[in-house]
Amino acid sequence: MNHDHQKLTSVGIHESSLFVLANAIIVDPSNPQYALDRLDWNQRVAAKNPSAIVYCKNEQDVAHWISYARNERAKNESYHFSIRSGRHSYESYSVNNGGIVIDVSRMKFTKIDQLNQRVTVGAGMRNFEIYQSLWFHGGGGEDHSSEEEQAMERYAFTGGTCPTVGVGGFALGGGFGYLARHYGLAIDQLLSIQMVTFDSKVLTVNQTNEYRDLFWALRGGGNGNFGVVISFTFKLIKAPPFVVKYDLEWSNYDHLDQVFSIWQALITKMDSRLTFQFTIYNGTFASQGLFVNGSEEELKEWLHPLLTASTNNLRKMDFKVYSYWDSVLEYAGCKTLQECEAMMKSEPSLEHPILYKTKSAYAFRALSSEAIQQFANILSSPYTYAALDHSFSCVQFDSYGGAIPQVSSKETAFPHRNALFHAQYMIYYNQRALTPLAEDWIHSFYEKTAPKYLSRFSYANYCDAQLRNYEYSYYGENMWELRRIKQKYDPLNLFRYEQSIQFP
Repeated sequence: MNHDHQKLTSVGIHESSLFVLANAIIVDPSNPQYALDRLDWNQRVAAKNPSAIVYCKNEQDVAHWISYARNERAKNESYHFSIRSGRHSYESYSVNNGGIVIDVSRMKFTKIDQLNQRVTVGAGMRNFEIYQSLWFHGGGGEDHSSEEEQAMERYAFTGGTCPTVGVGGFALGGGFGYLARHYGLAIDQLLSIQMVTFDSKVLTVNQTNEYRDLFWALRGGGNGNFGVVISFTFKLIKAPPFVVKYDLEWSNYDHLDQVFSIWQALITKMDSRLTFQFTIYNGTFASQGLFVNGSEEELKEWLHPLLTASTNNLRKMDFKVYSYWDSVLEYAGCKTLQECEAMMKSEPSLEHPILYKTKSAYAFRALSSEAIQQFANILSSPYTYAALDHSFSCVQFDSYGGAIPQVSSKETAFPHRNALFHAQYMIYYNQRALTPLAEDWIHSFYEKTAPKYLSRFSYANYCDAQLRNYEYSYYGENMWELRRIKQKYDPLNLFRYEQSIQFP
């Protein structure tokens, strides 16, 4: 028996269960790297203890380990395994206790097809890696001055702002990013998906072949429900020649209700070139956004009502014109490519854990002054528990509209296209012992505001273990079709976790 077999046997992965040992890199509890590799970025959820983390390199690896998991499930109905790419699951659903983790984060590649205007990326790619590949065409370096490179076509991606988020989780849940009002959600640019199903078959799934119903389901309902995705093919989007970013900050709550009312009214008036947000903090508020294919002067004209609504406490008004690439660096929190590349090598830390809890709700109508005041009152009041006094909390409102509702809510599994905006409640804290208090506080905040002023619909990518009816919250009426497709393509219910799609 070779060394890898010995390692697997020591954690309960028996040689008799395997067809052959695949090429994946296996990290089990005997490996010094295991303690860190089992962590997700948000360490609010206690660290779990999988039997092994299997870093797959190709589709054969994925098929092999799905076969292994299927065999284990046949012997033990309660056997659990997980699928992981970027390690950003808010509830750590991408790790488990006692089973394997099928990790696709090593499956990194970008194939640009300029002739057919499409790009295929491996499921292990993360936001910044895709941005970098599309801008530099895989060159991986800074801009150069040669005429050839200056003339090179640059491409953009409808990704998110967090550079380390994996494309797998991001795209399968819908994919809202800072270009969404102009280009739509990530799933609106999706042409094809390659995946491995419960029976270890590799399928190419798209709108025109026999798996079109599965393609429908994967676009908005695909997170861990139907198989393991190994690659995505998106339409190529030409990067805008430049973008304009604005940042506004107000030093206190004076005229908050008036300013917020103007902001939410702009969502229905502003054309799709601007994707923007509004954030209420403890005692202050702010707004920022990204404007494409327009000038700073034009953006200021659009935003004039917002800029003049409350000038006495407007402490920051900043407009910057960037190249598209520089805006990517800005949102990633980097000044240079090298700084971002160094950040992309970072991993979750036991010594300095990131601890937070979020809640998610969609608004389908404008908030009243009463509602805005209620949000402000809760955020500016002392925490229910004094131990949370050093925590950071806010509610971030992201604009929808623009290109997003141009696709029907029935055309893909993503149901929230007609929302006016999305609200994300957040609390960050600094001690693991405060987790129960933070969870209780934010849940109370949500219950006092979301059902009355927003809705109980939530974004699947911001998963929330506290939701009463998670399927309906994430998928609305589309949950019924998702259940039917789930039973069709995963008849053994092999791909299941705490918030997976149920059978009819």
